[in-house]
Amino acid sequence: MRMATILVVEDDANTLALLNVYLKEHGYKTLAAADAAMAVQQIRQGKPDLILLDYKMPGGSGLTVLNQLKSFMDMAGTPVIVMSGVAPAEIMKNVQLSPSVKFMAKPLDLNKLVEWIAALLGKP
Repeated sequence: MRMATILVVEDDANTLALLNVYLKEHGYKTLAAADAAMAVQQIRQGKPDLILLDYKMPGGSGLTVLNQLKSFMDMAGTPVIVMSGVAPAEIMKNVQLSPSVKFMAKPLDLNKLVEWIAALLGKP
């Protein structure tokens, strides 16, 4: 069975490294991006199965990345978990959550994160 690929988009280097290690320990292949432009490039080249997306980052917000994602026909339904320390109400105003887009508040509950990833990818 093919290993699922997760794109981790996070501007904090320590959080990015932690998430990459944690996800690899749970059997996922990871791609990394520290800003919106790099995220869009990774989406085009890496075709991830799921995206963990920081909402606030330099060079464009998570909203920028979500809007770009919708424009890629082959990636439009890719599951996304938006991560942020910002109050969800602010995010809900800017992001129309769909069944494939979820919100998780920071600090992240890593166990819950892995459960959500498995559910979004349809894995037991």
